[in-house]
Amino acid sequence: MHDRPHDTQAVIQSRRRTARIVTVTAVLGVVFFLLSCTATTLYTIDMTYSPSHEPPRPVTPLADDITFTVAQFTDTRDIDDKAVVGKVIDSSGKIIRVMPKFALPEEIVASGIRTYLTGLGHTVSDMSPLWKADSEPMDSDWGTILVGGTIDKLSIICRKEIIKKHYEAHVRLTVFFASVKEGRIFHRVSVETNPSLVHVQFTEERLAEQINTALADAIERVMSKETVYEAISENVEKSN
Repeated sequence: MHDRPHDTQAVIQSRRRTARIVTVTAVLGVVFFLLSCTATTLYTIDMTYSPSHEPPRPVTPLADDITFTVAQFTDTRDIDDKAVVGKVIDSSGKIIRVMPKFALPEEIVASGIRTYLTGLGHTVSDMSPLWKADSEPMDSDWGTILVGGTIDKLSIICRKEIIKKHYEAHVRLTVFFASVKEGRIFHRVSVETNPSLVHVQFTEERLAEQINTALADAIERVMSKETVYEAISENVEKSN
């Protein structure tokens, strides 16, 4: 018994369709394999100051005519690339750098303090001068109080195990308050925060969340110290 011509043609077409499907599947498999093997060389995060809570009102009120200017901070971390803010270490020991997406650390810290002071209702200048403590004269346009300082530590480290991911952030700031009129620093304060987290997932968003939490805590600790407001009030009274 012989196959009819149209039956033979149908078999041939079916085999061709199967061959095409197999070919496409194989190509997609190779593509996905290559993509999975593409090594990640850098993580970038949205690093910014996000208030952890409503700023507490200081016990010692400040005069309404005080204007703050926040200088860019000096990054004193002992690293070659100051744009790097951390690293991710995978289970094989490979290290991948972490960097902020939109600004350098010294700009992020200054912007955070500016945001915090504004949230307290203080008058804050839009200027962000480059000024290193006691090394340069101050500009009279900088208002009443110049706030600046150094970034001593600023990092987020994630150690990726097969199941658990260990996140650890570390921020240490030294902040000074200077009288623009007198051209001198009258108060300094240092703060340090070191939050950590163990989670089953790894994401760039979680890296950002941990270092942003540490930064917010550090900024709020500085500005919530009553000694800061007492020192500012005393200096303003002496300067008038």
